[in-house]
Amino acid sequence: MKPTFPAGPDNPKSRGSRDRPTLLELESFAVKEAEKRILEEIDIASEIYLARNWSHVHYADLMDGAPPGTASKEMLLGWLNDYVRHNKILRPGIVRLYRRERPKHFEGGVWSASRLCQYIEYVARKLTDPAFVGKERAYLFNQSFHNQEWFSKAVAVCGLKLLEDCYLNNALKSHLAAGYMRIMYHSRQQLEDTAGIIGRAFKNAAGKAVSHKELEVLEGLKNGLRRVAEVNIKAVLREHLAFSVRDEEYFVYKKWLPRIEADLKSVPEKVTAVLPAPAVELPKRLVDERFSDVDDLDDLF
Repeated sequence: MKPTFPAGPDNPKSRGSRDRPTLLELESFAVKEAEKRILEEIDIASEIYLARNWSHVHYADLMDGAPPGTASKEMLLGWLNDYVRHNKILRPGIVRLYRRERPKHFEGGVWSASRLCQYIEYVARKLTDPAFVGKERAYLFNQSFHNQEWFSKAVAVCGLKLLEDCYLNNALKSHLAAGYMRIMYHSRQQLEDTAGIIGRAFKNAAGKAVSHKELEVLEGLKNGLRRVAEVNIKAVLREHLAFSVRDEEYFVYKKWLPRIEADLKSVPEKVTAVLPAPAVELPKRLVDERFSDVDDLDDLF
């Protein structure tokens, strides 16, 4: 991480600024510079924290095998994203509402990763609000947020898509996080390109007089390709990590990691209320609801 130096009187960026403290107001100057440095460090640490959580090619896979008694990935994604029918938004999703209600979290239209804890708190409040999701769903999400395994996976799913938006807009402050994102994003694109070729072969074969066994072989090939890709990606990430531990940004990440993890873990207790259990078991159709015409979960955001 390159050091940042305060703008001086000869710096063009400092000209015309009347509200920026100078050394003539030493205390105010020191507070402002310290605030700027801390926010930049938390941005970098939060970006690396999220990037390192991207351990699967597709976001939805991060929530495979949700613990019993918790909301499914389909249910979570269904409420995070817009409820769309025939290309018309019938209900804005939590991500869209967050952008609309917290514009200061999006400098220049791009999310600031230092807002991670505040973003997760916003998501938790929405998902446990009976007026927003209904009494039964609010209860289920309340239970889910108190399950540490589910909560950890949900944080990764919720945060990574916003981080990818930062990456695509070249707005990441951490070059280590950018390296992680570059590996995962381009690996996913390559896998999808290859899977597309196999998928077209699968559809062509399905339209011909081929045996059920041959179709199973093609399906197995698609699944095998995905498994091999994930193994290779994880190996590359481990190698990337081995080099990154000597980087200055890694020390910034380690410095702020305990605080990020502690404050994230405090969200469920801070936000969720004691909600009464529903009178009847939550119908399976509600647990698995998606609220979208989109088939690819990675495109839902």
